[in-house]
Order: sequence, then C-alpha cells, then structure tokens
Amino acid sequence: MKATDTGSSPEGTGARIGTSRSFSIGAGVLAAILAIGLFIIAPVPRTLPSHVTGDAAVMDAVLPALEKGPRTRLALAQISPDGETVFAGKGADEHAIFEIGSITKTFTGALLAIAIEEGEVTPETTVAEIIPEVDSEAGSITLTELATHRSGLPRLGYTSTAHRAEFFVRSILGRDPYDETDEDLIAILNQQDLPDDPEPEYSNLGFAVLGMVLARAAGTDYPTLLEDRILDPLELNDTSLIWDEQDLPPEPPLGYTVHGDRVEAWAMGASSPAGGIRSSSHDLAIWASAVADGTAPGAAGFEPLDDYTKGRQIGMAWITVPPEAEDEQLVTYHNGGTSGYSSFLGIGEDGYTLVVLADSQTDVDGALDVVKGSGHSE
Repeated sequence: MKATDTGSSPEGTGARIGTSRSFSIGAGVLAAILAIGLFIIAPVPRTLPSHVTGDAAVMDAVLPALEKGPRTRLALAQISPDGETVFAGKGADEHAIFEIGSITKTFTGALLAIAIEEGEVTPETTVAEIIPEVDSEAGSITLTELATHRSGLPRLGYTSTAHRAEFFVRSILGRDPYDETDEDLIAILNQQDLPDDPEPEYSNLGFAVLGMVLARAAGTDYPTLLEDRILDPLELNDTSLIWDEQDLPPEPPLGYTVHGDRVEAWAMGASSPAGGIRSSSHDLAIWASAVADGTAPGAAGFEPLDDYTKGRQIGMAWITVPPEAEDEQLVTYHNGGTSGYSSFLGIGEDGYTLVVLADSQTDVDGALDVVKGSGHSE
C-alpha cells in the first residue's frame, strides 16, 4: 500500500502478524541478501507494448509524466470537466485487473461516512466502544482519528521483532507478507504506547483497525460490508477485496518489482481495509465520478476534515493538495502501491479526473502533476 508521504518500500505496506506461514528467519534473511544481490546484478527487462488501446491522445498526455519502470500493463481513465470518460491502455483495456493498494483506503473512509449516516457510530466513537477487547490506551482512539491519520498509531504494527523481520524478508523475496487476523490487530493495539499529542502520521495499521471496527459495528465482516454498501450499489463488477488466497482467481495477474522481478499476489487478511482491493480503470472511473458528484455511498468522506502534512488537508483518507502555482489547481487524490503494482486516482477542482494503474512497483505519482496542470477546463 503506497503511503502518500513516502516511498513504496516494504516498510510502507502494512502490518505482518500471523504465524501460519512462518519460516526460519535466519535462512530467510540469507535468502533476502542473495535476492537483493541478484536484483542489483541482473534486473529483468519489462516493457510496455507499443500498441495503445482506446484513446491514444490520453496515453500521449499522461505517459511522459510517469517515472519509467519495468511495466507490461498500463491502464488509464480520464474524466473531462464536462463529464466525458475515456480510457487508454498499453497491454490492458479498461477492464484489466490491478492491485490498487492504498486507494482501498478511500473505500474504507466512505464506509465510515456511511456508518455515521446509519447511526452505527459517530465521528467520536472510540475503538474500545466497539471492540472492548482493546483494553489499552489505543482503545481511546476515535474513528475520525483513524480516518485522518491522527491516531498516534505507527505506520505498521508487529507483535515482535521476529514478525517484523519475517514481513520484511517476505517482501524482499516477492512473497505475499500478509495473513494476519482481527485477533492479531487487537494484540498489536494492546501493545501500543501512544504519544500525548500525536501529529499526523500515515498509518496503514490505523486503516486496518478502522475496517475491523466498522465491520464489528455493522455486525458483519469487512468484505461483506464493502460489497453490500459500495460495490453492489455502484455495480463495480470488476472490483473485489482479496482477504485470503481463496479470493484470488486461479491464475491472478501478477506484478513486478522496480527491478522487473515477478511477485506474488497479495491476500491481505485483516489489513485488507488498508490496501486489499483489486479493480480496473473502468470501475475506478465510476467510483471517482460518483464520489466527486456526491452520489457515491459515503461521498461525505471526500471533504477535508483536518490539516495534514506538507500544507495539505485530509478527509476520510482523501488527501487535498492546494495549488502551488498560478497555473495549478487544487487536487484531491490518493495513490497506492503494493509489491508489484502502483496506482493513482486524482480529482481536480475543475472536475478533471485521472486514474492510472500499472503492474509495477515503480510509482505513477507523476500523474498528480497532470491533474494539477491548467488547461483542463473547457
């Protein structure tokens, strides 16, 4: 899950807790060192095909803004200020499936807005009010604090140094590092020492906890909650949450590291609310359009609630970036990154919207500059 403040290193991806796939840490570290050496010595070339599906003009406008990387599939969706949606792709059409990483957080934020509308929680409901098993000071964290990265929780959570090492090693080796449960998240929360006056700090752990709390408040599980309240109403038929390996198709499309090495698909377990969705440019265009015009379930989560880092503001996951020059516009966005995928969804103040999905860990954050740029209004 790409953290919007930092790079997409393995340490920016979430909490690794479970033990069902444990292995020798010593052997794993040695393998990781060898793997890193191979990455440096022999990067694997991966290139996009020359043929463009859909609107070639959109591809020509966006591709130069993206950092070059070992990609084989790239899918774009553009919504103009007048509401026209067009798609473009290389090696992928608008229904091609990608891991979207932390763009998942915008769905979890919307689920919070829906839960507030339904009266299941309030913005100030605390974690312990819904999950009394959290009997540490982390129980006093409010749901708004989780959604705006002001909880004081760290970016990641681990039960031990060994678990932290295992997560890192699995990430380096291109293996899925996730299999934690809600019980693991509760155990992590009960180990936390929170700062007295926390500053905004991007927390994948926080959004995993938020999803767990919202599901408990609704009396269901997170995958069902997401499907019933957002995916089905908007008919996002390309979109699914990958909670465990059984949710993956028989041969899921796989992505690549920054070095071009193929990596495993992610099945994120209890961390899924922070980054476990797979989707298409088609569905994310529907999602973005409905959020922007206020018709999406939970669209209230799009509006800024608090100050964030670097002069930005934050809503329920959504980051709002002010213009930095006269020829720029305000943009509200989220990005994402997994071990083998990168993603971006940005909505300009004038309505211009851009979705970028790629099958490489190399980020696509240059898309933000495209949305910021002037000249989109017609």
